[in-house]
Amino acid sequence: MTDREELFEALIGHKNTDYYMVYFQRAEARGYPPVSWNWPGFLAGLIWLLYRRQYSWGAMYFGITLAIIFVTSLLHGIVEPATATLVLYTCMLLFQNVYFPLNANGIYYRWARKEVDNAMQLFPGQKDKQLEHLSGRGGANANIIFMVVSLLFIISSFFTSLQPPQG
Repeated sequence: MTDREELFEALIGHKNTDYYMVYFQRAEARGYPPVSWNWPGFLAGLIWLLYRRQYSWGAMYFGITLAIIFVTSLLHGIVEPATATLVLYTCMLLFQNVYFPLNANGIYYRWARKEVDNAMQLFPGQKDKQLEHLSGRGGANANIIFMVVSLLFIISSFFTSLQPPQG
């Protein structure tokens, strides 16, 4: 195992290390991340990004989703609502269920490569400090599911309280 692979492993953490290391080794050998399918990216896109500590990509994923919704809502005034809805569902399907799952591993690899390169620059020749730094930056955020569910509960409680009284 090379020093770089050990740094990648420290960043990935204990969850699915073997899966990601095989992909990272392939990407390192090719010089670019190959297209590959990522089931968690398909089933839980935004939550997977947050779970893997890809916060900036999570914000972009959310932003792209909102942009698709916004642009399609503008179409409602121009074309028939059924056509605008078809465009919305097609764009969402292509982005969330095709593009993202095929590129999720590449997104994760590019982020990891940047983090490893950064650690090597911050702590040149200090492998222990590099490993410690990367262990703190990476891994999986196991609390994200609890945080998302809590946020959804708070938001739904807020909107439920805004409803006019029945009667």
